[in-house]
Amino acid sequence: MKRRQNLETPVGVLMDDAALFIAVQLVLVVIFFVLRGMAAVGYQTDRIESMEALHFWGCFAVLTLLLIDLVVKFYVYVIATHDS
Repeated sequence: MKRRQNLETPVGVLMDDAALFIAVQLVLVVIFFVLRGMAAVGYQTDRIESMEALHFWGCFAVLTLLLIDLVVKFYVYVIATHDS
């Protein structure tokens, strides 16, 4: 029972981060389909390419921030449980 209580806190924090990540990814997926729709109706190709580049870097930034956040939280959790 004690082991399960020790896991509830970090798992809860990770689930919150995962939910936030999924929500942001869903927004990025919607933006992707909007860009596809703009291309289908004949919007200027050079502008769509510019927005696609911004979209790519947005996806990259979201993934990078999530991974950094997870590594930092894992490190803090290991240090906190190791010292006690």
